[in-house]
Amino acid sequence: MRQTKIDTAKELLIASNLTLLEISNLLSFSTASYFVKTFKEITGITPNHFRQHFFDEELHL
Repeated sequence: MRQTKIDTAKELLIASNLTLLEISNLLSFSTASYFVKTFKEITGITPNHFRQHFFDEELHL
């Protein structure tokens, strides 16, 4: 269940301009900080770093 939410969060981070709070609410996390903590536990990086890194990689391809 958590993995599915994080996979969805990755898609939202890439495909939308939603804030972390909006994404955490959309995915039914209790707080934005819990969303960030869970995202980092599963991926090893923060949602903001993921979003920035993804676009950096895209721009350099």
